[in-house]
Amino acid sequence: SSFTIALADAEGPLLGVVADPHRDEVFTARRGHGARRDGALVACTSATDLAGTVLLTELNAHLPWPGMYQMIDALGARHCTVRVMGSSALSLAQLAAGRAAAVVFGEYHPVDTMAGLLIAAEAGAVVDYATPPSAGVTAAAPALAGQVAACIRGAA
Repeated sequence: SSFTIALADAEGPLLGVVADPHRDEVFTARRGHGARRDGALVACTSATDLAGTVLLTELNAHLPWPGMYQMIDALGARHCTVRVMGSSALSLAQLAAGRAAAVVFGEYHPVDTMAGLLIAAEAGAVVDYATPPSAGVTAAAPALAGQVAACIRGAA
């Protein structure tokens, strides 16, 4: 579990904080000023291939989202491991810290994800919002965004 808070203005997320009490880490971001873990700048992984990386996802409540299993199969064929952390905010913070290659949610709620999405974006992640939020969101390290998108398209 985690604690998260965000502040938005007319342009979108402005400030974000995700606290992970189990790892004793705090992730922060301010629009245009980068992302930090415990005050130190963080950045997405520089990996250029999904093989050997980890993609994080979350269930929709207690159920898989439509296409989730097919995406997992497509990622597995590329030797990418999939994990469910149980916290959308922590999943996005792990992406920002370079510990995961990408995060895919089949559905999201801005209240739960705003801080994490800002932190991931400020760490260099490519964020692709579906509209409406019930259609999902993907955030990925820049060199991996196309490969992740291909796995999702293969699941559709």
